[in-house]
Amino acid sequence: MRRTRIASIILFVIAAAAFGLVRFQQHLTDTSGPTITMEQDSITVSAEAEESDLLAGITAEDRTDGDVTQNLMVESMSNLMEGNTRIMTVVAFDSDGHVTKVQRKVTDSDYHAPRFTLDGPLQYTIGSQDILNNIGASDQLDGDLSASVKITDTYVMPEDEAGEY
Repeated sequence: MRRTRIASIILFVIAAAAFGLVRFQQHLTDTSGPTITMEQDSITVSAEAEESDLLAGITAEDRTDGDVTQNLMVESMSNLMEGNTRIMTVVAFDSDGHVTKVQRKVTDSDYHAPRFTLDGPLQYTIGSQDILNNIGASDQLDGDLSASVKITDTYVMPEDEAGEY
């Protein structure tokens, strides 16, 4: 009976020590991502701003890694909304692979709508099928949009009759 009691006490002490060790290791293990701090939650920048301009005033701090501001990056930018405003998602990560995300409103101060370009005169030979050959378009945010230029009018130019249309 005495041996059973001693064995039970020893088993209890071992189990309690193992439980305490596991809890201590969990306490030491970093289970959270970095904390991201922004001086401003919205900024106004040029439509052609670099990533460093977009991340100005944002810092990231991790409990175990310390300052991880150098790990900040722009994950995504929403489509342009009213008032030339977009929503930017910023991420920071630590050495354990934990990621934290925040969002910031970005207003483009000098954005303009896409602009059409002409590479030559709008003159075509009779029977020409590709009348968009000389027409292009570009945008500050998306760059070359020439492949997206389409004719939306239902008016059709006669293919076999010369003239001004």
